Formats: sequence, C-alpha cells, structure tokens
Amino acid sequence: MIIKNNYSVFLLQKKSSCNKIKRKNLRKGIYNMQKLKSEKGITLIALVITVVVLSLISVPVLINANKVSGIKRYSLFKSDIDTLREAIDVAYANDYNIASIGPKYTGDLSVLNGTQNGVKIKNDNDNDNYYVIDVTKLNEKASTTMQELNFGSENNAVAGKTTYTGGTDVYIVNEKSKTIYYVQGLTYKGKTYYRLSENFTEITETIKPGEYVTEFNKAFIDKYGSKAMIPVGYAVSTVESEQIVADGLVIKDKSGNEFVWIPTTKFVDKNYNTVLCGYKRAAFGNQKVVADDQETESEEIKNKEIDQYYFIEAMPSQERLSVMENMGFYIGRYETASETARTQDSKDTVTAIKKGMNVYNWTNFETSKRLAEEFVNNEYVSSKICSSYVWDTTLEFLNLTGNSSYLTDSTQGNYSSYLNKTGATTAVQNIYDLGGNVGEWTSEICSDSEKQHTLRGGKFGENSNLQPAINRQYSDSIKAENIGFRIVLFLK
Repeated sequence: MIIKNNYSVFLLQKKSSCNKIKRKNLRKGIYNMQKLKSEKGITLIALVITVVVLSLISVPVLINANKVSGIKRYSLFKSDIDTLREAIDVAYANDYNIASIGPKYTGDLSVLNGTQNGVKIKNDNDNDNYYVIDVTKLNEKASTTMQELNFGSENNAVAGKTTYTGGTDVYIVNEKSKTIYYVQGLTYKGKTYYRLSENFTEITETIKPGEYVTEFNKAFIDKYGSKAMIPVGYAVSTVESEQIVADGLVIKDKSGNEFVWIPTTKFVDKNYNTVLCGYKRAAFGNQKVVADDQETESEEIKNKEIDQYYFIEAMPSQERLSVMENMGFYIGRYETASETARTQDSKDTVTAIKKGMNVYNWTNFETSKRLAEEFVNNEYVSSKICSSYVWDTTLEFLNLTGNSSYLTDSTQGNYSSYLNKTGATTAVQNIYDLGGNVGEWTSEICSDSEKQHTLRGGKFGENSNLQPAINRQYSDSIKAENIGFRIVLFLK
C-alpha cells in the first residue's frame, strides 16, 4: 500500500517534472522562433536597404558612362576633322586644287544656314563649291596612309567616283575657305555639331595683277588654279600672257625689275594636266654631279676618287627653307644688266633686271655673287646668284612645259659674234638667254682645284651645239666680255 502510494507519488512527480520540461522546451521553441523571425526581419530590412543604396549608387554610374560615351564620340569627331584638315593642307600645298579632292557635293546644305552654340555654322568665307572628301585621293595627294574615318562612312564609299551619289554621312570641304563640315552632324549634350568650334578670320582675296603687295607676302592663283607667292614690293604683270604659272608668271618691282616664278611642286598646265616640278640638280650628257641635296663639306668630296671634272654643291639652307615653305622661287627674267655698256676696266655699278639694257658683263665670280646678294634683302625676300638647284630646276620647268629642244640645241639664244642687249632674243616661258648671249656664274663648285667655279648656259660667239642651256663649264674667277650672271629671289 505504502509502496503503491509511493509509486503514485513518484508517477505524479515524474509527470510534473515532464510537464515542466515540456513547458520549458515549449517556451524555448517559442523564443527561438521569435528570435529567428526577428533576425529574418532584420536581414530583409538590411537587404532592402542594400538594394536601395546600390540603386542610388548605380544611377550616377550609368550617367557617367553615358557622359563618357558622349565625350568619346565628340573626341572621335574632332579627331576626324583634325586629321582631314592636316592632310588637306598638305594636299592643297602640293596641288592647289581642292576640286581634285573628290566629287562635288550636290546634296542639301541648308543645315549650314543654322547655328551651333549660338554661332553661325557656315564660314562667311565659303564660296558656293563644296567637295566630298575622297579619302583614297586625299591619301594620294597628301602622301598619307589615313584609314577609314570614325564617321562619314560615305567618304570611303566615294573613292574614285566623279559624281556625288547622295547621303549625309559624309565630310565635305569648301573650295575657298577649306572649312570641313560633317553634313549629317554629331549630337553631343543635346546639341548637333557640323564642324569644329572655331573662330574664322576673313580670308583676303588673292593679289590681283598690277597690285603691289604690301605688309606681307601674298598668294596669286592663276586661271588654271596654279599658285605663286608674291613678295612684298612686287606685282604680277598686267600682261595676260605673263599671268600663268605654266607659261612663266612674271612679277615686277616698282623700279621695273622683272622675275619669273619657277614652281618646285605641282602646277597645272593649259590642258589642266597636273605637272610635278621638283627642286633638284641634274646631270646632262657626260656631266657628273655629286653631293646632290647633301650637307657635305666640299673638301671631303674633293678627296674622293671620282672621274675628272665633276661638280658639287650641297643645297644651301636658305634655299631649302624657302622652297619648302613657298613651293617655288623667282629667277631673273633677263641676265643682270647695267645702265651703261661695260668694259674690262668698268667699276661696279647698280644692277637691274630689265629689257633692252646692257648686260652686266666683265665681272668675276666674287663680284657677281656680292652684287646678287646686295640686290634686295629684307624681311620678305632676299636675292642670290643662281645655284645649280636653281638652274637645273628651271631647265626642268622648261622641259615639262614643252621646251626640251631648247635645253640641248637651241637657235633661239644669241650665239652670234656680238653681244645682245637684254631681252633681244626669243623668250622661253618668258625667260631670256639661258642659252647664249653670256655664260652665267653660279655657286656650284667644280672638282678642278685650279678652276673651281662653274658657268652655266651658252655664250655668244660659241656653237649652240657645244654650249646650250644645259652647259656646265669650269673656270677660274675671270672677267670676260661673254661672262655675266643672273639674280634669283627667295621668299622668306
């Protein structure tokens, strides 16, 4: 009994203990569930906050990306035009004819009448002629290797075509101002650009015949599109036949001294053919020339074992810079002259380059060189005696303009027994007496140690077959009735 009761008590106590454990576990489970719920709520809140923060951060990133993209597009646009402009400047300097860049643009140009950033798009200096830029032609004329442009896909498509085929995705250039436009336009920051932002200065029309140049050297464009630079103090001849580069463009100073332009790059003849005349020396027949276009000391060359009677001359630096910048030079239209007839005993007098005057003869090399350099020397132009580069380039110009026979066997120069006054014979491209009348001192040097100086051209009293315009003759610095000199002008 007692035992039963004790067992019942035990059972009751055990049940009570189990209930306590269950209650405890229940409370613990509820607590854990509540804790988990609480922690999950915090995680969700954190996640939401993180998403919001990231979204706020990502918005500026996207904006900046778009901004960079716009800048890049404008940069590529600018790069295109800068590259094209540089190439066109070179091509124009070589050819003087923008029309040869590509076909004429005949599309709608009304966009040029608008504004860009409050400034007129169209350059006020533009004329009515715009040309599509043929990249292939431009590479050829500018000696560049330009690849496809970033914009203007049609500029590559027009290669070799003579007519415009339509479309606005194209770069064009104005004939007069050389301003480059992108017809389709590039939108950047809500604005459309058709050209680079730049200030245009007024383009002065080229100098007109008879108009003396003042202030700075100016360009003259003949009716065939060929260009010549006119120095300050000079004017293009008013005679129509003397206004064409291919025919020998003539300029005069206010004293009446006359010079003829010799191009050292491309020019256009009467048939609109483009002709290239470089600046270089040349050997004719059995003549030998060395040190062509080299800065080589004369003594170094003299010591070389080369056949007897060879001629040397490094290109004078003054000439090099001038012809590179101005693409030509001026040679005296006539042999250098004096007011009075000269004799062996004549003193130095004022020189002139005019028709119908006495030839400045009876002069040695040193005096001729000095007088040539004293003729004119200012900030715009200087004068010299002819170099071998001047003489040979002039002969090449005559050859390219259809006067090859004059170089080697001429009946036009004076080979009679008496001396002519200047301009008495027949001119070749408006230049007189490169062959005949008097032999002319040049700055070229002969390898003969006793006769170092060089005379060019023929002389009166000599056979033209033996001493034509191409003739080189070595001599010591002597005075003679049939020896003179010719003055050449280089622009600064």
